[in-house]
Amino acid sequence: TTANVLTGAASFNHDNIFDDVDITVIRYPQNFIGDVIGSRQVAKVPAVIQWKEQVAGGDGLPAVVAEGDAKPLTSDAFVWKYSYRKKYAGRIELTEEVEIDFEQLVLDIITMFEEKVLREYNKGLLADILAWAPVYAGTALDDLIVKPTLQNVVNAGKLQLALNEYAPDTLIVNPADYAEVQNMQDTLGNPIFVADSVLFPGIRVIVTSAMTAGTCLLMEGGIIKEQHGSFILRSGTYGNQLIENERTIIGELFSNMKLPTESKKGVVKLVIATVKAALLKP
Repeated sequence: TTANVLTGAASFNHDNIFDDVDITVIRYPQNFIGDVIGSRQVAKVPAVIQWKEQVAGGDGLPAVVAEGDAKPLTSDAFVWKYSYRKKYAGRIELTEEVEIDFEQLVLDIITMFEEKVLREYNKGLLADILAWAPVYAGTALDDLIVKPTLQNVVNAGKLQLALNEYAPDTLIVNPADYAEVQNMQDTLGNPIFVADSVLFPGIRVIVTSAMTAGTCLLMEGGIIKEQHGSFILRSGTYGNQLIENERTIIGELFSNMKLPTESKKGVVKLVIATVKAALLKP
């Protein structure tokens, strides 16, 4: 309704008023996760994605064999894995009077509504990845660093992934944590600036408040696959809306993300304070 959409009106006793049509909106984290993982749009998102995943098991490995000796038996074991479709959706309800009196504002509201759904989709994918990702388990760098920084934390994460035969290419970090490496000082308090390409070589750094402060995510982005449909926008009425000059606009997006168990080795959730404590030289 008009009262809910637009408040704070004031009355004036003169006609010299400029009506600025631009709208000042609340800032939110960027929708970035689709640029990090292997994400693609499809016409119809499958309800279930299934795949065969190699697991530990089976028989031995090839070896040097002397003449006349039996060759060692080797085999591999696999298991079926599944991921299930999710729907990110919401709705807005508005009166016909709002559409008549604030036509441009309604168009902006619908655009903002679409962005809200996309933000929830982005947030949901990131939350699922964080819930799936293992935490830092310790490396040869533990107990070696005199004054650990975020750079050391990331290097420890890189080592953990490298030991698992993965090559990390993406770091997602909160602005507050990233500020640490952008405001380093020497012993005299003089500022030290080191470019990201030197601090985190080979790593794409994404700084966003979508990541919780105190935690960062290091990963090889290509190990995660996701399919999503196009954004769906529908308009209709229900209940008494028709006789009340109201309508509902529905927005939804379908998504199915594949998170293989074996691929967990290619991603690590770094709780910064915990990793720093592990790296600190006694």
